[in-house]
Formats: sequence, C-alpha cells, structure tokens
Amino acid sequence: MAKQAFRTQIMGVLNLTPDSFSDGSEISETDKVLSQIEDFITEGAQFIDVGAESTAPGAKPVSPKDEWARLKPVVESIPTLFKHAKVTWSFDTRHADTVKNIVSTLSPEKFSLLINDVSGGEDTEILEIIAKNPQLRYVFMHHLTIPADPAITMPDSQDIIQEIFNWAIRKLATFRRIGIERDQLIFDPGLGFGKTQKQNWDILQNIHILQRLGFPLLIGHSRKSMFNEVAEIPAAKRDSVTAITSVLLMQKKVDILRVHNVELTAHCRRILELIYE
Repeated sequence: MAKQAFRTQIMGVLNLTPDSFSDGSEISETDKVLSQIEDFITEGAQFIDVGAESTAPGAKPVSPKDEWARLKPVVESIPTLFKHAKVTWSFDTRHADTVKNIVSTLSPEKFSLLINDVSGGEDTEILEIIAKNPQLRYVFMHHLTIPADPAITMPDSQDIIQEIFNWAIRKLATFRRIGIERDQLIFDPGLGFGKTQKQNWDILQNIHILQRLGFPLLIGHSRKSMFNEVAEIPAAKRDSVTAITSVLLMQKKVDILRVHNVELTAHCRRILELIYE
C-alpha cells in the first residue's frame, strides 16, 4: 500500500469562560490552564487556542476589558513558561483591543501567533492590525450570529456550500483591499453558526468543495450539538463521536482540527499513519 502522510494539525481548545459549553468551569484558574497547555503540547498539539468569551448558544457577550482580564495571566506567562514551545498560539477573540494587547505582549516576530476571529472580520480594526503584522495569521469564520442562535439558520432551500464559498470569496476581496496577504488566512466554515444540523453534516460531506478556495481549512466540530443527530449525548461525553469524525476529516486532508481532547485526536492520526504506511 502506498505511504500516505496525514498533514492534519491539531488545535487544542482552552476556554477561560465560566459559561463555556464544554470545559470552562473546570479549568478557569490560571494554574490549571497552564497545566493544560503543557499537557496539550506533550500530547501533540500544533496550535493552542485560548478564548475568554463563549460563543455557544445563550452565552452572554463579554467586554474587551473583561476578556483581557481573563486572558492576561495566561498570555503574560507564555514568554516565561513556554518560550521554546514549538506551537502556534491562537487567540479566539473578536475584539480589537484584545488583539492589540496580545500583539503588544507577544511579539509576532518572536512567537507564532494566530487570531481566531469568529466574527469573520466584522471589526475592521482587527483586520488593520493583521495587515500591519504580516507574521500574524488570521482565521475568519462564516456565521450568521455571534453567539450562535439555533433559531437563526440558513434556509433549507439554500445551497449551503455555495453560499459559504461565495461568502469566503467576498471576504477575500475585503482582506486584499485592507492589505492582508492570502498566506495569512485560514478559513473556518463555522459549524453550528447559522446552520441546521443537516447543513453541518452537508458541510463535512462536501468539504472538498471548500478546499477549492485554496485556504487552509479549520474545522471546529469537537463536542458540538450536531452529534445529537447520532444520539442525545452530553457535551463532555462527545469525544468518541468527535474522534470518529476527526478520522474522516483527516482522510479528507482537512488542515486543522480544533478539538478539546488533543491526546485522543493525536492517537487517531497516528493510527491512520500506521495503517497507510
């Protein structure tokens, strides 16, 4: 059998939010977060994604001031505790002030940094920061509302794949006008954000079409309610169904998987490598 390399990279999720849909209440203290970061690196994460505002359905918006208060202890610890870590530091934020604080604390010239913007670039001030810092990478996500609202979704009659594809093309035009380079960009189709459960699965089924955009793709399927199509499973117990989906996405050559259980995902990737070697 021909040898096949599985290029999919793993992004470990850390939610510093008391209202996180998954794990915020368990790791809200700084020392627990830093320990979790260390575990993620050891387990094989290439990205550490830290967020301080939940965008799950029903979540309350967080001010930039409060968001930074939650992030600051972790961000300021990175140069000391993780100076030599071979990971990209991703920050899940839609606030320009937070991005400014991150960039001023962690120089993009010294650290591999990524801004993971669920708003898809609604704040042009964030886009200007990205354009002025060509070392910064930027995730833009398709959505209808932030936080996600299950009552607001794309019409069933709409071609969800074509709509997302066209939306990404329009965004690219905006990014180019502002001065962001194409190689800074990563695209997240936004599972669960303005999509029905069926549409979420349609996106995964047709991921090859979105790959034609030419951007690296990030998929955030971990522990999401879309798995209720399989069975009614509490969020914290969805790692097995997440892992099965991760394997299929690795086989589809998705670039980055954003997951809560890094170790299990890394094991899945290694099994694929062993099978196809």
